[in-house]
Amino acid sequence: EGTGILSAGSSQPFDLYAVFTCNTKRKTSSIKFHTSDPKWNEIFEFDAMDDPPSRMDVAIHDSNQLDEAPIGHAEVNFLKSNLSDLMDIWVPLDGQCDPASNPKLHLRIFLNNSRGTEVVLNYLAKMGNEVGKKINLRSAQTNLAFRKLFNLPPEEFLIDDFTCHLKRKMPLQ
Repeated sequence: EGTGILSAGSSQPFDLYAVFTCNTKRKTSSIKFHTSDPKWNEIFEFDAMDDPPSRMDVAIHDSNQLDEAPIGHAEVNFLKSNLSDLMDIWVPLDGQCDPASNPKLHLRIFLNNSRGTEVVLNYLAKMGNEVGKKINLRSAQTNLAFRKLFNLPPEEFLIDDFTCHLKRKMPLQ
């Protein structure tokens, strides 16, 4: 859904639709006519298992405009966000919308890993090739203890850990 999506200098409502782009795959919503507060209530699935995305772009368009330029856009950065925070978020819209109306989108993002731990291992191998160093996943017991200690969701995993002690105010390894 969206709220406050008004044109700067006009009170005329748009005929709005959204375009979601993730890993070069695009999904388009239905059009909501004559509204500044559209409620799409639609579900879009992206298969991100082969190439985990770092972001999803959302562009809001007016179906009455002949050019392809969006009237508003937002980006959801998966690397800068905590995965649990993405489940129910409001993101501000940038672009041609009137900033005084506080235009924003309400998104619910669910990340689902249906392929098990091999996806994590393949992802680590891919990242290892990019940085030129082999990255190993810690044991299942160590990962479980790590997630439990820091109250992390199952998609988080431990790559490495280090033993250290505190000497005065400086941690030493």
